[in-house]
Amino acid sequence: MRICEYAQSLGFEPHKDFEKSRSHIGNWYGSIRIECGRNGKPCYVSGPYDNSKKIIETLNRSQGEGNFDFIVGSAPIGQDFW
Repeated sequence: MRICEYAQSLGFEPHKDFEKSRSHIGNWYGSIRIECGRNGKPCYVSGPYDNSKKIIETLNRSQGEGNFDFIVGSAPIGQDFW
């Protein structure tokens, strides 16, 4: 399963501008081993610009509560996030 297909199976769609960039990526005909998830389950690690609530809600809908792992980051104590 390709990464895009994996993401779609979890309820996520490509960015609206993805098709505009597809020609720069080209076609892939080889094989590559990329493991998605962690210990057989989806795993979400939040980024500084993510809508973590929305992403976790999507995973709850597609996978069911407790059927995925997540790590939500924060700024070190006493420091701004940015």
